Amino acid sequence: MLILTRVVLDFPTKIIIQKDSATVNIRSAYLGYIAKIFTLSGDSATAKQAAASVMKIENALAMASKTPVELRDPEANYHKISIAELEKQAPNLSWSELLDQLGVKQDTVLMGQPGFYTALSGLLQSASVSDWKNYLRFHFIDNYVLISIVVLLMQILK
Repeated sequence: MLILTRVVLDFPTKIIIQKDSATVNIRSAYLGYIAKIFTLSGDSATAKQAAASVMKIENALAMASKTPVELRDPEANYHKISIAELEKQAPNLSWSELLDQLGVKQDTVLMGQPGFYTALSGLLQSASVSDWKNYLRFHFIDNYVLISIVVLLMQILK
């Protein structure tokens, strides 16, 4: 049985919208970090705008995610769902085509957080291509930097 879970987000839940000073400071620092990554990658002219577009998508995905407390209930987190129903709930993800290309031959899957995928499907339609490019570019660079640091540290420690 194929099990689908949501992607790991830098701000994983609705906690991102809290207005206490600590969360506001973390959110501000993260926005600055995103802008710095864009600046260092040679995009200083639009770094702040690109960072804002990344945060817009991060916020929307976080709002569609369950909180850590909600995730403690296994009954509420794993849903057996047909591929046909997935296509109805999140049509912009082209589930049948995706699963076919992956060689998955099932008519049902177990899905954690179906609401996340419904929101993601909507975002694929509502967020601009430019916003998605910024989001994907940031996460590619951010992950590449982390991997590069690990490789460098491994070489130093040999």
